[in-house]
Amino acid sequence: MLKKKGYNTGGRRRGGFAPDLKTNEEALQLILAAIEKAGYKAARTFFIALDPAASEFYSEKEKKYVLEARAVSASARRRW
Repeated sequence: MLKKKGYNTGGRRRGGFAPDLKTNEEALQLILAAIEKAGYKAARTFFIALDPAASEFYSEKEKKYVLEARAVSASARRRW
């Protein structure tokens, strides 16, 4: 799937791998497409859990979480 989209599919040092995707949303879309291609149904037979390092998204200057150029206050984030 990555190769079809023109992304590098070679491994990295120490076994890590991170293709240079355009957005976080694109990464999730590719993961969901791969799940379905493998014969599973997202949210039925397969679930995704994320545990991002939220502190990496927090802007001390803005006092908000900055997610792909969109700032979200801590109180708004709790409503998600």
